[in-house]
Amino acid sequence: DYQRGEAGLPTPAANADVLRVTFTITSGPQCVVEQAAVTGNTSMTPAELAPLVVTTAGQPFSDSTLGADALRIQGYYRQRGFSAVKVTSQVERREPKAGSEFVRVRLVIAEGVRSVVDSVHFQGHTAIDAETLRRAMEGRSRLRTGEQMRPWVLGIARHVALDLLRARKRHGLVSDVP
Repeated sequence: DYQRGEAGLPTPAANADVLRVTFTITSGPQCVVEQAAVTGNTSMTPAELAPLVVTTAGQPFSDSTLGADALRIQGYYRQRGFSAVKVTSQVERREPKAGSEFVRVRLVIAEGVRSVVDSVHFQGHTAIDAETLRRAMEGRSRLRTGEQMRPWVLGIARHVALDLLRARKRHGLVSDVP
């Protein structure tokens, strides 16, 4: 990736029915990753996170690739119950050598706490007994005691309960459905 390239203003040239626009582009020196590190991971091992990181030493540097690495790590943590995880990137520019620029990059993880479902309770249910609701939640959305809490699970659980209630209404087993 060339971090310090330039693109000049377009130069229009017209003749007869043709308009030609020319951009003059000057590429800067290639920017290479000198060192890449992931820090702040206390709950996940470096071996678990390594496949998620594309930015490595010796490779051309790309801001977008580094950003995608941060998003992959964040998603990995969220799937494991760390809903408040934040991953930030730091880029330190180094002295140019042999026509290339070098950077040291670091992905910094602030894990937050891991959320685990302690228990599942139902309130306000009269049309469906609690055990039927519990079985529906456990089977489809994995909302059960001891499971890591993932942000999307509550939404799925709500839809499972509503689908079950609507199915009961269709079969004439209940009368009111939200």
